[in-house]
Amino acid sequence: MKGLTTFILSSLNDFGLNIVHKFAKQGCNIILNGKQNDENIIQTIQNTYGKNQIMYLSEQIQNEINIYKLVEQILNSFQHIDILIINHECRQHYRASIEEFPIEKWKEIIDCNLTRNFTLVKTLWPHMKRQHFGRIIHIANEHSQIASEYQSACITSHHALLGLNKALSIEGASYGITSNIICPSYTQANFSEQYNHIKTIADLVLFLCTDQARTITGQSIPWSNSI
Repeated sequence: MKGLTTFILSSLNDFGLNIVHKFAKQGCNIILNGKQNDENIIQTIQNTYGKNQIMYLSEQIQNEINIYKLVEQILNSFQHIDILIINHECRQHYRASIEEFPIEKWKEIIDCNLTRNFTLVKTLWPHMKRQHFGRIIHIANEHSQIASEYQSACITSHHALLGLNKALSIEGASYGITSNIICPSYTQANFSEQYNHIKTIADLVLFLCTDQARTITGQSIPWSNSI
């Protein structure tokens, strides 16, 4: 995997940082992105793996024009983008009954959880097709597998990611592009168990991007910290 360029969204939260270290240790070029502009964390990562290997983009994922500019910045530095890890979701779990759910809030959550994912993939897709290689990992949550009341927008957007994942796997099959979605459950475990839960998810993400996993695509993988 050495030399592969990996774009990781929300790379400075707990999930993201574990993934960053897993891939950087394999010699991948890493694109950091996230709201948590922690200069100490960024500097530590760059000092550990080298500034030539680690790039931080502070711009937020907002719209197609913004995403296109981000991709151009990455390509200017590394010439190729091989792996996209979308560790990103709208944190506004707005709760309301069907009849009271504001349409604007519905659109906001759908855009954040679903449309941004599609726009990111759409922008990178031609590059991955040209190089006949790509790995796309969506990290969602258990709402892609189950439902609960008063969260219709969140549940709809996460279930729709399953359909997007299937579509990507079919269209990408002839070009060496795989797409998979991981659905971690929330955990109320102690710190040690939470850390192990996050670490095993990072291990799974890494495996799905290896050559050994080249035939694994279109899968939605529920992931729990329970045995």
